[in-house]
Amino acid sequence: MNLIPNGDMTGTADDPYHLDYVRSLTLEQLLQHCERDCSDIELYIELGIRYVRLRRYNLAKEYYERAFQLDKCNPWLHLYVGNLYYAWKKYRVALKFFNIALQLIPNNPCPYWCIADCFAAIGEGSRAEMFYKKATQVDPNCPDASCKLKKWYERQYEHIQNASETDNSD
Repeated sequence: MNLIPNGDMTGTADDPYHLDYVRSLTLEQLLQHCERDCSDIELYIELGIRYVRLRRYNLAKEYYERAFQLDKCNPWLHLYVGNLYYAWKKYRVALKFFNIALQLIPNNPCPYWCIADCFAAIGEGSRAEMFYKKATQVDPNCPDASCKLKKWYERQYEHIQNASETDNSD
């Protein structure tokens, strides 16, 4: 599951900590920057992302908590924390964070497909489908949203095919 949004948080070219710059740093460089500047939310968010990728979830949570101290209303932070809880398979907790992100950025498809992924994971297929569809309605030109909906339908088709093959073998 790829929950990382594409380029919605880029800063200005003269900002040394803009998102592209932060994303280009190694883990060690990020940690060094955090020691020098503990007021840059992007550093903490990126560290959280990196630690999730490394499956070091407790460290990710620690850096996300530091980011929340700086900005409790950052929609992307809520998405990334939701992603952390999704990785922990705590789908209901993840849903809470994804819903907050949805309230903060209702015109972005990312929270919708994140919510859909959670509903799919807990077996609420009709709600999952509804949110996948909503993601494509919010931004019909978003390839990620279209891809998620297409994959959802493919999985449903496979499930139906497998069920009919099982029924026919009886």
